[in-house]
Amino acid sequence: MQPLAFDFFCGMGGFSLGLIQAGYRVVGAMDKDFEAMLMYLHNLGEGPVDIHFTSDKYREEAERKMEKFFKKAGPVTAGSGWRLNERRSGKYWPGVSHFFFGDVEEVEGEWILEKLALKKGELDLIVGGPPCQGFSTANRKASPDDIRNRLVMRYADMINAMVPKSFAMEEVPGITRFKLPDGRTYLEAFIDAVSKELRPRQLKLF
Repeated sequence: MQPLAFDFFCGMGGFSLGLIQAGYRVVGAMDKDFEAMLMYLHNLGEGPVDIHFTSDKYREEAERKMEKFFKKAGPVTAGSGWRLNERRSGKYWPGVSHFFFGDVEEVEGEWILEKLALKKGELDLIVGGPPCQGFSTANRKASPDDIRNRLVMRYADMINAMVPKSFAMEEVPGITRFKLPDGRTYLEAFIDAVSKELRPRQLKLF
């Protein structure tokens, strides 16, 4: 049986692609960028795709942009990109049939599990790459006060709620440099926020 994974802040799907190639079944992914969602589903989707919206705001945005996009480019079939090209060469990779479009701060982990028909503890892996601009040395205005930095802590909330067997986070080295008012780095605060039962026994930084 394939191990099950979920991808937060998935972007266009780089993390998911690697997981699929490594043998995972990515049961769902989440992002708030419409163009990223289209590219993700074009390459990694498997129809029929259930798109779940975190609020009416994002539902209306998606409907408006989809109508405009389809008038210009025509309909896009899930999995008609990378997965189809691979299938033509004799390789079949399972696709992703659930996409969560919207703001991770508008929903709870239990709601996501309900949509996936899963229970706490049934996911083998949760991965996520919270926005890094607030930590990045490439950003001259990088600041510990950047409101996007709080999404690292929101990622910890999702891990606690969904109780995966393991998790991974992609971030830039600045997460170990910037500090909160209490003196902890954001990485230390993230680890502290993850429930004791789920905290990594060994932390690996790449």
